[in-house]
Amino acid sequence: MLRRRIRIVALMITALVAPVAIATAADTGFLDRVYTDDAGDHKYKVFVPQNYDAAKQWPVILFLHSADQRGNDGQAQVEQGLGPAIKEQADSFPFIAVFPQAEDTKGRILTAWSPDSPDGARALKILETVEKDFRVDPQQRIVTGWSMGGYGTWLMGAAKPDFWAALVPISGGGDPAIAKTIQDIPVWCFHGAKDPVVKIADDQQVIDALRKLGADPYFTVYPDAEHDAWKLAYRDPRLYTWMLDPAAPVKSTAPLLAKPRDRSIDEQKSRDAEPFVPALEIPSAISVRLGNDLLKAMAETIPQVTPPDVTRGVIANIGQGSSVQGVSFSTTLYGINYSGRLVRARVKAYTKDKVNVQVGLSDVRINISGASISGSPGPLGGGRYAQAGPMSIALGYRRPIWISFDVTPYIVNQQLKLRLRGTYFRIPNDNWSVSGPNGISASGLGMDEGRIASSLRSGLYGSKSRIENEILTAIPPMVAELEKKIDLSPAGKLVTGLWPLPVYKPRVRVWPQSVSTDDKGISIVLGATAAAIDARQAPPRPRVIAAVGPDAEQVPQTEEFQFGLAPNMLGPLTQMLIDDDAARIHLLDTPIENFKKLADRQFLSEVIPDLKHYGPDVQIWSELIMTEPLQIVDAPAKSGGEEDVAQSTMRLQLPRLLISLAIKTDATSETWTPYAELEFSASQRVIPTLQKPTSLTRALALQWQGQPELNLQARFAPDLKPEDNTIDLPRIREVLLAGWAELTEGGTASRVDIADFDLGYSKLRVNDITWAPPQIVTTFGAPGVKITNNFDQPLVYETKGPYSDWSAPFTLPSGESHYFAITYPLMYRRQVNGSYQVFTLPVGSHSAYSAPLARKPPQLYQAKEQPQEKPPADESPAQDSDAQSAKSE
Repeated sequence: MLRRRIRIVALMITALVAPVAIATAADTGFLDRVYTDDAGDHKYKVFVPQNYDAAKQWPVILFLHSADQRGNDGQAQVEQGLGPAIKEQADSFPFIAVFPQAEDTKGRILTAWSPDSPDGARALKILETVEKDFRVDPQQRIVTGWSMGGYGTWLMGAAKPDFWAALVPISGGGDPAIAKTIQDIPVWCFHGAKDPVVKIADDQQVIDALRKLGADPYFTVYPDAEHDAWKLAYRDPRLYTWMLDPAAPVKSTAPLLAKPRDRSIDEQKSRDAEPFVPALEIPSAISVRLGNDLLKAMAETIPQVTPPDVTRGVIANIGQGSSVQGVSFSTTLYGINYSGRLVRARVKAYTKDKVNVQVGLSDVRINISGASISGSPGPLGGGRYAQAGPMSIALGYRRPIWISFDVTPYIVNQQLKLRLRGTYFRIPNDNWSVSGPNGISASGLGMDEGRIASSLRSGLYGSKSRIENEILTAIPPMVAELEKKIDLSPAGKLVTGLWPLPVYKPRVRVWPQSVSTDDKGISIVLGATAAAIDARQAPPRPRVIAAVGPDAEQVPQTEEFQFGLAPNMLGPLTQMLIDDDAARIHLLDTPIENFKKLADRQFLSEVIPDLKHYGPDVQIWSELIMTEPLQIVDAPAKSGGEEDVAQSTMRLQLPRLLISLAIKTDATSETWTPYAELEFSASQRVIPTLQKPTSLTRALALQWQGQPELNLQARFAPDLKPEDNTIDLPRIREVLLAGWAELTEGGTASRVDIADFDLGYSKLRVNDITWAPPQIVTTFGAPGVKITNNFDQPLVYETKGPYSDWSAPFTLPSGESHYFAITYPLMYRRQVNGSYQVFTLPVGSHSAYSAPLARKPPQLYQAKEQPQEKPPADESPAQDSDAQSAKSE
């Protein structure tokens, strides 16, 4: 308490004597500034609120960026993290924000922002300068950072616990020992549960240590977020409300600082905040087989997602002439509009370059506001005139009327398009009728109202072919909607998901390259474009390499939905890192705990005894460097010898990696002396397999076969003359093997979650993964609907598909499950006290019939999914047409 009172008095004195500056309109927003010290000039940015007024004190945020933004351009540090979030609400953002830039691009990542490092110390000096230039509230200093900056946030807090009002680390980590130092500082930490770069445990351990000491930090974990958790954290308006008063609890609701905006605009701003500058093009990286099974599922979705305006519109006035007993008449139909319901669709590839699409329309109505009839000028026709009231044409009221058309898939400007080839539509004579007109006024000789009405109806019945042609005008908009439904962008996640290294996951976009259609489906081959590691140093044009997979004509012609991924694309991706000198990392910065031993002074002194001669204060720099690209090759089946493999597998090869060691005995020196180098290569067989974490989720799992092959050699630096030239290679090899196991068995190279292929109304789910050189082939099938009876009595129920009647009753015994192999939602009903209880069960769902509350009747609930230790037995049932059959499990 005494320390806090002293702090408050000191802060009050600081506020009274601090110089005050008046900011003009030109001094608000993001300002470019330069800080100069003995090392030279250092660019940084500061954000000043639009309504800045030096008459009051302002809260200040120090933002610490990630490793990717290191440099000296003074710009990169605002392109990710807090900068984009401020830009979205620049007119109302109530904080001064300071953006220093770490300039050491080769140094350690996790300690880059330590106050003891040059970059960290300079960041504090820059903050001090800003506080002199602007009216800052010293009681409202907040430090926040993402990734490397998240680690820095913890370090800054531990070094100056009385300096900060709050800490906001994102996707970082720290030593739990700092908890004693920072326990009095309000903390709100954020992390993505699926972060493949920094383990959530790195933040969790600090949070747990704080809570053990009685502190109450906030820890927000985003269940579906990866390493880019800043996109969610910095867009949460509650965060800024809390920053203004960190002692207050986080409110469940808070006033919006961000402007309301359309989601697509928000996503676009996120993309703009991270420049995607192409550096590498990989042809034939992915193949996509849109077999007729997928096209059928897409067809089930079309009626559900097609906008109503596609089957609604206006038809231009229709004029026609006729002659009755030598008198010419002119008839004009006006005020014509049409509407209808798209109720069914069928899509099927049936020959080379042709896909047939059929759409069923019901309740089509063509409304005609009126008709005018006039005789031709002259002695016979002059003076003859009639005006008829509304008429209508009804079609498809007995059953759907079907429109059929063919399309040819093609690619233009790296976009998949559909070219309309032919159309067919005929109105069945028994499924349409004409009504009206309602009300007729006529003048002139022989202009009988009954004859006029009959003539108009006969004319419409006689215009059947013209009506058919008008309805066919709705086809081009339907084709445009079909194009929109083919979204292949999720394929890019499979590329990055297979990235086997613990750092520098590439950013990849895919694009259609070639397409081929046959009688079983459509084959599309995608190219992949990788972004430059550093957009500021991107090549003038991307480097294009040789194709790594098949062309569209070579993709197997199956009726299933398949993704084929060529993993040997990882070679050029890792080569890009090597060329950019980015394929290196300090071993203490890797998430692999065993590798960190090779940066530990005590362990290194045991395996390289010569290090002991430099004394206990010697500092060691230990860096892992990839010098040759990763390779994926086919490993044929083999028998006999030490390795007996019954099937063809992949082999992952890391041809050459170095662990480079440098030392210095003087902590104040900036010079490191090359000391030793460990060179090793590693390879191991691996089989891609399907994993089912729960009955509803799927993942690509890499099963590593046999023992890894690891070759190791070591040498001292050429100019070094060690007193003891012993290097314990067996112990070092043991550590490397343990680290390899850590990486392959539980790290980033072990599993990739694969989401269902969501078509809006229907879905497809992975049901098989195989290695078919040169591709990993992922096959999708019906996710189905599963019902489990957890009650002690049998469950009797009926089902209904979108185009069927209610089924005969199913009886599900207690403790068993029924599974329906369908791609669409399932309607379910059962009788309860003489009436029906009806639910719609989403496709891909698992429902349980149970009575969780005592004395309450059983109901159908969403089943609680438990992790599965072993994959369940094959769930594929016998074929069913429309939810009329189920398989018991």
